[in-house]
Amino acid sequence: MAERDNLAQELFSLNGGKEVNISDSIIVLPTLTSTFDEWYSNAVNRNPEIGLLNSNVEQSQLQVKLTRFENFPSFNAGYASEKLVGEHFQGVVAEISIPLWGKRNTIKHAKVLTLYAMANAVDYYLRFKLNSYALFEMLQKLYKLSEQFSNTIEQHDILDKLNLALEKGEISVVDYYTELASFYSIRERLLNIQHNYLKTYLQLNWFDY
Repeated sequence: MAERDNLAQELFSLNGGKEVNISDSIIVLPTLTSTFDEWYSNAVNRNPEIGLLNSNVEQSQLQVKLTRFENFPSFNAGYASEKLVGEHFQGVVAEISIPLWGKRNTIKHAKVLTLYAMANAVDYYLRFKLNSYALFEMLQKLYKLSEQFSNTIEQHDILDKLNLALEKGEISVVDYYTELASFYSIRERLLNIQHNYLKTYLQLNWFDY
């Protein structure tokens, strides 16, 4: 009861000082897709960190193109007129401008930044997939355990039978409380499994919350 009161007080504080009324004690577990590949293909599009990494790669690739363009020789043409003492020159003038060698290093630098951005993206993709696969596998196991314990409780819901047997004197008080403790131990185990399932589910799908 003490732990329950502490959790209720914590919910009260998190809810801005308003009481939280929980009327439904049945835990409904969110389901997974049938396969990890199906989940992963959807998760990649919902993960904001992957979107940011892809954006960084695209920007760095664009910067390489812009840097290359800036290093192309430029050609200018026009009409010029110049007067000197006793002379007058006029006509078409053309000039070509070749970028300095130092500017070529900017292309190399831009390429290095692109490779760095791509390496970061590949590294994150790998870590994200491996970690997600482990969580997905754990969720599948927890879900099966939850189903097994739920079926066991439904098939062996002995509360009414225990109460009736105690009233008729068919079992002793010691046996009654022993069986009752065993029954509630199974229910508590189920709650722990469901709790772990929900925590793992949130870890796997953190980008949706």
